[in-house]
Amino acid sequence: LYYRRVEQGKQYPVLCRRLASLNEEIMSYKSPSAGFDFMSGKKIEQKLLDYNEEAERFG
Repeated sequence: LYYRRVEQGKQYPVLCRRLASLNEEIMSYKSPSAGFDFMSGKKIEQKLLDYNEEAERFG
């Protein structure tokens, strides 16, 4: 599942992906890879591009 979201207080969207499920709310982790966390049983979100970080980097 590919999607974008805007974090509260930020100006630009964040492009993300995760394993798709119709009955699960989005869980966000600071993990570098999308997949399944076998310890918690949750699907992991992967941040593909954060436009806010790019705006800070390049002004």
